[in-house]
Amino acid sequence: MNLTKRNNGYYYIEFFDVIENRIKKVSTRTRNKKEAELYINRFQAKDVPNNSCQSISLSKFRDEYADFIGATHSKKYLSSIELAFRQLIRFAGNIQINSIKECRKGAYCNIVSRR
Repeated sequence: MNLTKRNNGYYYIEFFDVIENRIKKVSTRTRNKKEAELYINRFQAKDVPNNSCQSISLSKFRDEYADFIGATHSKKYLSSIELAFRQLIRFAGNIQINSIKECRKGAYCNIVSRR
């Protein structure tokens, strides 16, 4: 966690949110550095909005997505989506969706584009 000051004069706490995989900023609601340091000492995870999302496997997501688009899209589109998911599962395995890293996405896209 870092304490930063923005142009508006307020201090913010910057931290990495594992769930959303990005840096978040929370205002300390003060322009006084000592008060901001006290706030960061009291700052806990309960002050951060909790987005409780459960990770699911690729195969479960594939099934849910196929059911979702089955009624609104053509059979040809559905078969192309199923092919893409089969290739992804063959490449990466039946892993949890939130464990897919950026480098793995890039490697998969490179392999698919070569075909």
